[in-house]
Amino acid sequence: MLERGVKVPDQALRSLRSLEEEEATAVMVALNGELLGLIGVADVLREEAKDVIQAIKGMGIKVAILTGDNERAAKAIAEKLGVKEVHANVTPPKKLEKIRELQG
Repeated sequence: MLERGVKVPDQALRSLRSLEEEEATAVMVALNGELLGLIGVADVLREEAKDVIQAIKGMGIKVAILTGDNERAAKAIAEKLGVKEVHANVTPPKKLEKIRELQG
């Protein structure tokens, strides 16, 4: 928003951080250079996700999270799942490159 000349009030930045800490990706909405609001978009973890991650780790397989989501949201999810390695803000074109790097 700042790159586009939209003023972002401190309260909006606090709300953005709060959404991200709650595992959501915050999307700002503006019209004609004015910030209208924030929208939080989040995936819901499946109930069995943590158990599956632990089972995979138990097989000696290294687990990492690779996502296009913001770092705060990705780390919050990783913490819930017990995953220590997080790669956030990875664009779709860079994901395959990162997967190959991790496989090496």
